[in-house]
Amino acid sequence: MNSRGRLGIGMHEDVIEEIDRRIKRLEAEIEILEKTLEDLESVPKKFTPKPRNDSLYYVIFIGLWMLVGIGILVYLTKAGGLPGGINVPLLPYVLIAVIVLLGGLAYMMWERREREKLDPRGELEEKLRSANLVLKLFYKPLRKALLEDDPSVLRELADRLLDDPILSKAVERVNEGDPKRMAYALYLYTSYMPEMREEVEGLLDGLCNKPLRALLMELLSGGESS
Repeated sequence: MNSRGRLGIGMHEDVIEEIDRRIKRLEAEIEILEKTLEDLESVPKKFTPKPRNDSLYYVIFIGLWMLVGIGILVYLTKAGGLPGGINVPLLPYVLIAVIVLLGGLAYMMWERREREKLDPRGELEEKLRSANLVLKLFYKPLRKALLEDDPSVLRELADRLLDDPILSKAVERVNEGDPKRMAYALYLYTSYMPEMREEVEGLLDGLCNKPLRALLMELLSGGESS
């Protein structure tokens, strides 16, 4: 039996307490976000975004159309020349098309950011979704797995942190740590042997997630007493 197996359920008390603190923090954040969104719904006129400027799409279309036209001219020139021996300098048109296209795209990106500032609903809803995901898909299963001493679920959580981009982005958005380091911590915990001590200590230096830090520190403490 490895050192992790000798720790026993009783050794998880500090880790469970830390998980409970994170769960309460996320639940409080969810409550605040939901209340904020409700308040925004009650005053919609104040946060109504500016109408989208559809004329920008026409500018971009013109730029693309110019580039396509230039491409056709280049093809015709290489294929045997233009009718009547016409020689058209293409470089000025290429520069104009690129400037029009890039200018339109840059303005669209700027306008989008301004619209998001004016209407914060999108950002708040994304934070709300992220907090719910981390709570439902990580902390609650983690707590249950530790109480039941089920390493298979811990490995599944580690796999999910690496394979599910939605969960990993949610973890980062709510500032719960680096998903890759968190997954590595769970893998180390479920396969720990005394000779892996230095590897665990190295991971602790850059691991920000407090429950998993507590779990690995508990693991090392158990290894010292065994």
